[in-house]
Amino acid sequence: MSSPASSPRFLLCLDFDLTLSKSHLFRYVVDAINGGFSREQALLRAIQVMSRQGPKGGYELWGHLASFLSLGHGLAITSYTAFPELPISLLAQGIKPFRTHGANAYTRWLSRPVIIYGDPAPKLNPPQVIPNTFLVVPGDHGKNLHIQEALRVFESKGEHFDQVILIDDDEYNLLKAKEIGVLTIPVCKVPQSEVEELSHLHELDRLVKVD
Repeated sequence: MSSPASSPRFLLCLDFDLTLSKSHLFRYVVDAINGGFSREQALLRAIQVMSRQGPKGGYELWGHLASFLSLGHGLAITSYTAFPELPISLLAQGIKPFRTHGANAYTRWLSRPVIIYGDPAPKLNPPQVIPNTFLVVPGDHGKNLHIQEALRVFESKGEHFDQVILIDDDEYNLLKAKEIGVLTIPVCKVPQSEVEELSHLHELDRLVKVD
């Protein structure tokens, strides 16, 4: 990753379960499948839960991500899941409020996000390839393989970044990412206040100097 003379360009790698979502939806879907629901039925149930809960950070999440992307940075979802449909569905919730503001570039990203998913349950993989989703084989690397794949995907489109930021609720993932020079921001898994729920977004603003 080279450093231009201008302000650095960041790639944000954003976890999903307990980072974007308020509950652990991968586990929810697996439990539903183990309880007798089909993959599709279990996903629909999880999507209904997401619709009721909204994202972690509420409406403010969309504002923070929009500000980040408007500065020319990149963003990918990096998640250990066999269900990339879940982050796709959650991010779609952010399209409506921003479409009214004319933020076309941002809403285009929300409708076609880059999803890098690791697969702890191979038999539950999507039955067919979903556009803009990329599978990595899990290993003892935290989210490092996800990060490397995200960089590869963007580089294949001619986009390059000076630094990577990982936002995640898992301490091991954050530790492994630090070992390869990634900036890390921890997420409070079960926030007790609005301040705790938004603390990682405020730290992101501080790192990239969002006004």
